[in-house]
Amino acid sequence: MNEIERLLTQFGGAFGGAAGPIRSVASRTCDLLPVAARIAEILNPTLDLNDRISRLTLRLTHGIPSAACDLAREVGAALLRGDFTRLATHNFCEPDRISAASDGELLACLDGDKEKLAIVRKAGMAVAAQRALQIKTTTPILQAYVA
Repeated sequence: MNEIERLLTQFGGAFGGAAGPIRSVASRTCDLLPVAARIAEILNPTLDLNDRISRLTLRLTHGIPSAACDLAREVGAALLRGDFTRLATHNFCEPDRISAASDGELLACLDGDKEKLAIVRKAGMAVAAQRALQIKTTTPILQAYVA
């Protein structure tokens, strides 16, 4: 990210930093990624990039680390980039870690905001439920036929 910011501001960045140009590049990239991925899938029929592209556009939109993608998918814009970054730094993006963490530990990552704490707890349960559903739907319904 530092390299991208350096390149964007090498000829005189915007007032107050490079946030605007970086958001612009991220937004345009998010516009083009699905098209490029679809072309790759057409050229390689066994390739499935849907989940990867979804995660990458989510990361670019929010400016978050990959560990926070599932949480961000549930939370949306209720948390700020800094909140996601602090949660990821302290490994509080996985449902089991969120449920095991004390309120104080999570509040330290969320600037003491109790509304955000409730949002993170609820999102952690939603991520766990979504993952359980994915496991349930990917297991075969019938046992393999044995002759």
